[in-house]
Amino acid sequence: MAEPITMTSVSLDDLCINTIRTLSMDAIWTPSRVRCLTGEDTVAEIGTLAEARQRTSASSRAKGASSDSPPEPMQRTGRCAAGRWEAHGRVLMARSNTGTCELCKRQTSKSQMTRHIATCASSHDSAGPEQMIVQIRIDAADEPRYWLHVEARSDASLDQLDSLLRRVWLECCGHMSAFWVGQSELPKRAKIGSTLRRKGLKFTYEYDFGSTTTLTGHVLGSRSGCLGRAATRLLARNDAPEWTCEACSRPAVIVCPFCIDSGPCLFCEAHAQEHPCAKEEVYLPVVNSPRMGVCGYVG
Repeated sequence: MAEPITMTSVSLDDLCINTIRTLSMDAIWTPSRVRCLTGEDTVAEIGTLAEARQRTSASSRAKGASSDSPPEPMQRTGRCAAGRWEAHGRVLMARSNTGTCELCKRQTSKSQMTRHIATCASSHDSAGPEQMIVQIRIDAADEPRYWLHVEARSDASLDQLDSLLRRVWLECCGHMSAFWVGQSELPKRAKIGSTLRRKGLKFTYEYDFGSTTTLTGHVLGSRSGCLGRAATRLLARNDAPEWTCEACSRPAVIVCPFCIDSGPCLFCEAHAQEHPCAKEEVYLPVVNSPRMGVCGYVG
C-alpha cells in the first residue's frame, strides 16, 4: 500500500504550488508568492481555478468535443491586473479616459477617437497602389481604460497582427497566443481580409495560457489606402493611467507582482524599499499596458 503523504515529507507551500500550477498552468507561483497569501486567499485562489477548469471540462463534454478539436479558452477571473487592483481599493490619480493619435498626436477621448482616426488615417497614408485596409479597436477584456486602435492590410496575416499586439502591449517571455471568434480558434496564417473583415465582428485574443492577458477586438470597418511596406499600423492608444502609491499620495512607479491579489502592491520609489517583498528583487515597473504586473512584463 502506498505510504500516506505527511507534512514532514511534503510542505504546505509545495502542495499549494503544485495544486495551483496544475489548475492554471501558471509557473510563476513560487514559495515566496504563496507565503504572501493568507490561508483564506490561497484556498480562494485554488477554488476559483478549480471551478474554471470544471466549467471548461463540462462545456467540452456537453459539446462532444473530440481529442483533435481546438481547446476552448478557459474562462478566467481577473484577466487584467488593473481591474483586480481597483477591486481591492487601489485608485487612479486621474479617471479621465483619453488617448493620443499616433499619427498626428492629437489627444481626445476614447469615444471620439474612432471618429478622429476615420479621417486622420487616410491623410497619413503612403504613396502607392491602394488596397483594402481593416480598422480594429482592441480593448483589455475587463479593463476598458486600456485600448488601442490599429489597422491592417487585408492581405496581412493574424500572425502579423499578433506581432503588433506583442510589441505594443504584451511580450515578456515568448508565450503562446491565440485568436478566437466565439469558440473557434483562428489559424495564425489566415489573412485578416478573410477572417476579420466584416464590420461589427467581435473576437477574442489571449496571450500566455498560464498568466493569461485577454483582449477583445471589434472590427470598425474597412477603407481603401496604402500602408507602404507595413502590414499593420498602430493608430492610437490610451493615455497611461496614473496610479497612486498605496503608502502615500505620490505617483506609483513600482508594482509588486507577489501582492497584486493579497495586499498593497503599488508604490513610489521610496516606499517600494520598505515593502516586505523588496528583498525578493521581483518588482516590475508601472507601465501603460493591461499586462502590467504580470509574469516578467516590463513594457
